[in-house]
Amino acid sequence: KNALLFRLAGGARDEVVMATLQHALGRGLDVVFQLEEGETSTEPTPSRQNRNAILAFEVSEGGAGVLSRLISEPSNLSKIARQSLELMHLENVDEAVQKANSALLKDSEGANCVKGCYRCLLSYYNQPDHELIDRTNEEVRDILLRLARGEVSLDRSATPTQNDLSQHLAMQGLPLPDSTPLVIEGVAIPYVWRSYLVVAVTEELSAQVRTLLANQGYSQFVLSRETLPELPVELVELLRGTSQ
Repeated sequence: KNALLFRLAGGARDEVVMATLQHALGRGLDVVFQLEEGETSTEPTPSRQNRNAILAFEVSEGGAGVLSRLISEPSNLSKIARQSLELMHLENVDEAVQKANSALLKDSEGANCVKGCYRCLLSYYNQPDHELIDRTNEEVRDILLRLARGEVSLDRSATPTQNDLSQHLAMQGLPLPDSTPLVIEGVAIPYVWRSYLVVAVTEELSAQVRTLLANQGYSQFVLSRETLPELPVELVELLRGTSQ
């Protein structure tokens, strides 16, 4: 399944902000890409009691590929943020985005919605979060305004792509990673060789995830462009089955 992990710079916010933002972006995603409710889903990670990030995923295998389009098409996240604001019964969105001022947002006349309703952010699928959702939260509006003003930019300076790694693995006659990532505590491990008990990542993992991987017997490697074209010797040995 396609999956996308969304983390806020500066760390997580309180549970009201994280829950409201999760469902605002989820509803905005459905509307922008014209998806049926339930085609995509969002979950707080690592848990509902500890909302550090938002994991979005396509429920049906294969899916429509919309999450990859959030990365490949720079303006899509902005469109979703704008749509989320409009779904929250807010008007004057364009001016508020242009001036980066949430005070310019106005409640739609006749909205008849206090903190959330089934016409905006509430749904059958997010009933456990209904008490947390608050469309009036100023921090949520500020975050959505910032997203609406921005574009996605990929930093390719230090992070090897799937093609980079696959090319160097093939050159050395080594097996390619599995086609599906390994998900641990809501964290997607992009490169995994399950039969070899090996994983590789492009960013340092949390201590909790590293411990869970170690407990399952996985050897772990952090890759950057500086590690290519020469792959770590131990990684090569493990994939060749020659490590002692």
